[in-house]
Amino acid sequence: AGEARSVQNEFMRLQSDSAKQRSSNLQSLADFAGVHFSVLDFVEKGGMPPSVESLYAWLEFRNIDTRRWGAGEAKTVQELFHELWAGECEPLTDQPHRVISVVKVRVLDTDAQGTWQLYETKQKFCRDGRTRPRNRPLAEKVRPGEEPVATARRGVLEELGSVLGAAPKILVDERNLEQWDETRMSESFPGLETVYKLFQVDVRVEGLTRASTGTSFDSVETPDEAYGKVHTWTWTPLDDVDWNPVSMSPAT
Repeated sequence: AGEARSVQNEFMRLQSDSAKQRSSNLQSLADFAGVHFSVLDFVEKGGMPPSVESLYAWLEFRNIDTRRWGAGEAKTVQELFHELWAGECEPLTDQPHRVISVVKVRVLDTDAQGTWQLYETKQKFCRDGRTRPRNRPLAEKVRPGEEPVATARRGVLEELGSVLGAAPKILVDERNLEQWDETRMSESFPGLETVYKLFQVDVRVEGLTRASTGTSFDSVETPDEAYGKVHTWTWTPLDDVDWNPVSMSPAT
């Protein structure tokens, strides 16, 4: 315990040092703590976290309080670790923020009453029963090397697949693909600024209509205890909301 406090005090002192001085001190700190240098190198410079513990250290080193993580709508440090290694956000840097690319998918249907947009109203986590409001269209994080159109199709299959038939026909209107950036705090990871590289595209799915599903319905994504989610959807008149472009929901 005494050694752990000493290491923590040394980290706090390093925060006020110059970058050059910190670099020269890190190896000495590694020897003192008996920790592999690669962990301390990650804490200092970023990259991919070798462990969940090292990710905690990276966050603490940048004065990001994680005590609220995992409560309410917030996700856990373990979920951020998983997000990084799943390629759902870019490797961390020495700056206190994360960078993700997200495709926002406007799933549309047109009938005699007009054009409708599929809108996610809430989301339930199977592992603990927590529910969080969404109030946004379908959105999916871009994986490494993935094109936005492919991400849109994958998002439809993952989040709506439980209500679709086998091999559904997904029509993506690539002509209206939009792109922009936003920077804001995410409710998923309180205190960690997030840079969003955003895309938006319109999609129609064969067989997915307001007539076939009703005005509101649920879908199940990854139906297992650890990672399962239940999505609640509502068809909303397209003219009721200014969708050009849809602002990014902070709860991501």
